[in-house]
Amino acid sequence: MTLTKIESGGLSSGKILQVVVAPFSTEVTTSSTSFVSLGSPAIEGTITPISTSSKILIRFTTSTYTNSSAHSSYVTLYRGTVASGTHLGESSNGLARAFASSGQTIHNVAFEVVDEPSTTSAQIYQVGFKASSSSTVKYFVYNNIPAELILMEIAG
Repeated sequence: MTLTKIESGGLSSGKILQVVVAPFSTEVTTSSTSFVSLGSPAIEGTITPISTSSKILIRFTTSTYTNSSAHSSYVTLYRGTVASGTHLGESSNGLARAFASSGQTIHNVAFEVVDEPSTTSAQIYQVGFKASSSSTVKYFVYNNIPAELILMEIAG
């Protein structure tokens, strides 16, 4: 995994201060009905805010494959880790859902969320995944189609 960090100066409100791009291209799977981190290393990115008043804009895109009808794949985000961090999505459905109404389906899934960590300490953002049923396997970063987690610090 290669992380790219782009920095810019100035602290005027609304300006992008830095960008971290964390690309992933290895297919991962789960049949867990609770949110879990996937991948080795986990699908995550780290950003160290310049100011306590900054906001962090987080974007994530991935592909998902569901191998049976009437099942869903869910994606969400945690500040920290899935195991012990702060869930930034809705507790049951996360931030994005792909539903297979009939047969096998492939979807592109994306979410965008703004966080206000109020710190200048390094912040880890980790993506969580789950399936609607433990009887089916859900695939993410399907067929090795690249996924991307982007963290942008916005001046507050």
